[in-house]
Amino acid sequence: MSSDLKQQLKAESLRFEQFSIAIDETVDITGIAQLAVFIRACDNKFSIYEELIELIPMHDTTTSHNIFENVEQALHEYDLDFSKLVCLSTDGAANMVGRIGRHNVVAAKLQAKIKNLHPDLQFPHFHCIIHHQNLC
Repeated sequence: MSSDLKQQLKAESLRFEQFSIAIDETVDITGIAQLAVFIRACDNKFSIYEELIELIPMHDTTTSHNIFENVEQALHEYDLDFSKLVCLSTDGAANMVGRIGRHNVVAAKLQAKIKNLHPDLQFPHFHCIIHHQNLC
């Protein structure tokens, strides 16, 4: 069933004009870090898609590099075009948004990747909004 859902989203993603992602890392009751990757997209008919595309167990470390690689891999698995990625939302964790070293955090790594594809594109990043948005 999960492979069928993945194939459906891959097929729909061909029509996406733009999409944003939200990522959140938490630890489950067994002590394993879980990285949730959500997508919100709009197609050429203005249909909105919002899906949890991956829940990735992170057994080793949860550095910004590990998180970035997992997000990048998840987007590649769904054949999502990075040039259509327009926004990122995260929790306020240090490895996501800062306080470690501005260029080493997940948000900065994604911004650099998008900047290489589209130098003129502004790539906004919102943090500490995921939980508030779900409550609303």
